[in-house]
Amino acid sequence: MTERVHKGEPSSKIAKGPTPSNRVTYVTSHYAGDMMAGKRDGYGTYVYDNKFFQYQGEWKDNKKHGMGVFSMSNGSQYEGEFRDGEMTGQGKRTWSDGSSYTGDFLEGEMHGSGVHLGANGTSYD
Repeated sequence: MTERVHKGEPSSKIAKGPTPSNRVTYVTSHYAGDMMAGKRDGYGTYVYDNKFFQYQGEWKDNKKHGMGVFSMSNGSQYEGEFRDGEMTGQGKRTWSDGSSYTGDFLEGEMHGSGVHLGANGTSYD
């Protein structure tokens, strides 16, 4: 596999609201990492066009798949397993207030066994 940088495709979006004229906005998402047959495959980092989200980890067939970290600019994050683009398997979700959940996830939701640790140190099984 070779390392490549892929910039997001330009996206024409008409500005709404009180603007003097229509504007074109460009998507600024980008990916740096392994690719195979034109798809994200291997290890890489994807920064979403809204800059709030970022994913760094393993990819398979253009989807988050394997171990990775999904971060939000407010300090929240999920670190753990991904399957077919979803947070599924074992992982740890940490919120910006310092609280966390470590355990099972299914399609992005806490599911099954796990421990929630509150920001004040209170623990729930």
